[in-house]
Amino acid sequence: MFNQFRVYRLWMLVLITIVAGAANQGAIQAQAPAPSARVAAAPAETSAALVSSPPPAGAPAAPQSASPSGMQWIEGNIVSHSYYRACFPEGAQTLTSEYVGYYGNTDASFPKVGDIYYAHIVVGVVGSSCAGGADVNTEVVLPAGTNFAVSAQNRIRCWYYPASGNPPEEVTDNPQAGCTQTPTQGAMGKSLGFRIVPNGGIFEIQFPVYSTRELHGIAQNESKLNGYVEVSIAGGWSFPYQWVFVAPNPPTVGYATPATSNVTATSAHGEAAVWNHFTKGQAFFDIGTSTAYGTVSPPFTVEEAYFGYPTVFADWTGLQPSTTYHWRIRYVTSTGQTYAGADQTFTTAAGTPGNVTVTLTQPANGSIEISPPGGSYAPGTTVTITARPNASYRFASWQINGAAGGTANPRTLVVQANTTVSASFEFVDPVTLSHKVYVPAIVK
Repeated sequence: MFNQFRVYRLWMLVLITIVAGAANQGAIQAQAPAPSARVAAAPAETSAALVSSPPPAGAPAAPQSASPSGMQWIEGNIVSHSYYRACFPEGAQTLTSEYVGYYGNTDASFPKVGDIYYAHIVVGVVGSSCAGGADVNTEVVLPAGTNFAVSAQNRIRCWYYPASGNPPEEVTDNPQAGCTQTPTQGAMGKSLGFRIVPNGGIFEIQFPVYSTRELHGIAQNESKLNGYVEVSIAGGWSFPYQWVFVAPNPPTVGYATPATSNVTATSAHGEAAVWNHFTKGQAFFDIGTSTAYGTVSPPFTVEEAYFGYPTVFADWTGLQPSTTYHWRIRYVTSTGQTYAGADQTFTTAAGTPGNVTVTLTQPANGSIEISPPGGSYAPGTTVTITARPNASYRFASWQINGAAGGTANPRTLVVQANTTVSASFEFVDPVTLSHKVYVPAIVK
């Protein structure tokens, strides 16, 4: 798993050759149920995994970065433990020297937000005539937004480098080495274990981490990786540190294979992935009969606590048969940046479309009734329309979809598509009546 390379460090009095392990690179993967075009989803737990590990079943794989060049351990300051002891030669002596660092790219392009990278603490025992070695306790405080990424694929690794110049020995699984896989809270930070290092030896602890935010090195105090080393014979702690750079990692979107499934005459299922890289935002599905789309799903809110949502889906209904649709996934961050996926297409199957409507345009001098009522019908339904004139008016004719529709009243229609119905009424002149008037005789 580790490529070997050599790093030379000048200790206080001794030049020691260190053979260190190059770290594996990876990406945090997250699993999630999906949103839909009713859009809804639950976020997944974040679990560290190598990018080469299989994605969740049925989910598209996490995007992979090209392997960066210029990778090396980027080391911090060297600090030492000194002590005074009345033995030959008398006086203050250096017992240990230590430093911390992380494995990254010299141009600060790796690690990126969400990438797994390795940090380490290295302790060398210079030794003296007064002691045969050192009892060493190591602890660490990670930079802001940075967490351990320990898993079966990414283990804490421990190495012992003997003073004799023999090849280094990995002691990760040696119970005597104190190489814990479960960092716990210690006196100063997270404890990486206690071990005894003999004179002239070096002990290195490599531990996998990932960052959920950008880190800007010395320009940002909270980007400091702080190591804490306690040596029992010397008393007290030393404080090696290093500034960490973590590059931005813009969100990306992608699709499952196939991107569209379960296509019927009136429905379809689209599946995509959002790798938000801990950037908060909202995901949308756009759909239409051209790349102008036109219909937008309700938003699905993506939380910044997660690296990604490998399965995000939309279930569309109410589609038209034998019609080609275009759709895409679109991610908009909380600060307004938009990341749109490539256009996807599918064609619905042939079939009977959904209900059609009959719209009655009520005239001014009467009204129109329809039976059965409701206005929404399955294609092929027979309906009856009846015109009812107001007083002093009579029915004249129908207009169906703006064209002449006959004079029968009532009349029937077989509706196959959306239809508009209106009617005309005409004014009727009053009937003239003849009257005979009888005048009673006047009696005087």
